[in-house]
Order: sequence, then C-alpha cells, then structure tokens
Amino acid sequence: MHAILWVMKEIVQAKLRKQNSVPTTQFKSAQGSLFYVNNVAKQIAEDWANPLIRPYMCLYPEETPNHMSETWHGEKLCKEIQLDQLSLMVGVENKHFYINEITKYHNGSYVYPVWWIY
Repeated sequence: MHAILWVMKEIVQAKLRKQNSVPTTQFKSAQGSLFYVNNVAKQIAEDWANPLIRPYMCLYPEETPNHMSETWHGEKLCKEIQLDQLSLMVGVENKHFYINEITKYHNGSYVYPVWWIY
C-alpha cells in the first residue's frame, strides 16, 4: 500500500512540476559551453501572482543621487525610458491617479502628472 501511495505522489508531483515550474532552456555557446536560461516572463508573472512577494515589488523608478543598488534606481529608468513603458497609474489611499490626466491636488490646485518617481 505504501508503494502505491508513493507512486501516486510522485506522479502528481511530476505533473505539478510540469504545469507550474519555470521552464529552463539549455543553450550552447560558440565556444561549446553549455548554459541555461530561465523564462523571465514566467518568473515575473509568478512574482506578481504571489501574495507573499507582491507587496515587496517596486513598481516605480526612484531618484537616488548618491547610490544605485537596484534596477529601479538607474538613471535610464528615471530619465530615458518612454513614459508609456513605465507605470501608467499609481494607487494612493484607495484612489487611482494616472499619468497625462489632470487631477486635483489636496490643496485644491490641479496638477498634470507625467510620471511617477518616489
């Protein structure tokens, strides 16, 4: 009986790995070295879907003049990327604000945000 349960568990685990794992593709370099590449799009999709990881993801570029330690600190992300490739919306206190859309500031004045930088 234990053997049957073990085989069933292995079959189910194999199916789960096939359905849910990040695919890894093997490549061979011009020098003959083997290397492996994971599917980055699938990894990012899994991070977005994971409720434990999602709150820690940084969605907006940051201007940090004295250091650069993360991808969102880069000058290219803050100044060179086209605006439509960055986050088009920010959610603050259950309100949504969009770039290129006039919004009312808390003091009554109106602003026209062009991108979000923290």
